[in-house]
Amino acid sequence: MRIGMIVLFMILYIALIALFILGYKKKQKKVWVTSLVLFLIAIVTTIIITSIYA
Repeated sequence: MRIGMIVLFMILYIALIALFILGYKKKQKKVWVTSLVLFLIAIVTTIIITSIYA
C-alpha cells in the first residue's frame, strides 16, 4: 500500500510540475497559477496523509 501511495503522489507531482512549466512557457497565467495552487494543496494533503498513515 505504501509503494502505491508513493507512486500515486509522484505521478501527481510530476503532472502538476509539467502543467506549471507548460503554462509558464506559453505565458498563460491562469494555467500556471492554478497548477501552483493545486501543487500547494497536494503538498498539504500529502503531509496530512503521511502523518495519519505513517
